[in-house]
Amino acid sequence: MAVYPCDWSSHRYPQPQQSVYFSCVFEDKAETYKLRLCPRHLVEALELIQEKLQLVPDDGLDQLPNCNHDLDKNGTIFAKVFQTSEEPVYYAADFCVRCFVSVRQDLHISHGRLLSGR
Repeated sequence: MAVYPCDWSSHRYPQPQQSVYFSCVFEDKAETYKLRLCPRHLVEALELIQEKLQLVPDDGLDQLPNCNHDLDKNGTIFAKVFQTSEEPVYYAADFCVRCFVSVRQDLHISHGRLLSGR
């Protein structure tokens, strides 16, 4: 078993790797980040994800939840959570610009590795 770096706070851990993939779409720009997380920080991240985003059921969502501000919803954040030996779980929500920036920061998204952007 390898000793991985945890992207949440830059420490190393000798347990199985768990990951969260975040896709952030703002207007016409999209970026996907991968965060490798230790078990403790995966729990912390999952609590924040469940607070900020909504679970996407297997049959999908007709409309994404949003931040409830009376501003244009220009951003969407998607999360795909991989816990050890489990199927991925999906979350999503729409945000105004202020909430989009705040939620990205709260979820430590930019601490991860940028996989793609357009």
